[in-house]
Amino acid sequence: MLKKVSHLLKISAYLFFIMNILKEIYKIALEMSYLNTGQLMGAESMILMLWSCFVSFLLSLVIYGFAVIIEFYEKQSIKLSDDLTKL
Repeated sequence: MLKKVSHLLKISAYLFFIMNILKEIYKIALEMSYLNTGQLMGAESMILMLWSCFVSFLLSLVIYGFAVIIEFYEKQSIKLSDDLTKL
């Protein structure tokens, strides 16, 4: 059961990373587009895109870290149950 949870969390971390970056890039491109501002996208929008990618990466690392912790405890419980059955 926990192995499935850790795999789902890992998949959700990757999906969150990709989808959040796409959402932020789309939002920044719409808000700072030539049609809205009358100016070309400059350094400010590029910095905002880099910042959103960095924040998405950190949040996905947190989700992935939870998955690794769950997987570690799952392996330890299997190892412990194997040791108990040998007794």
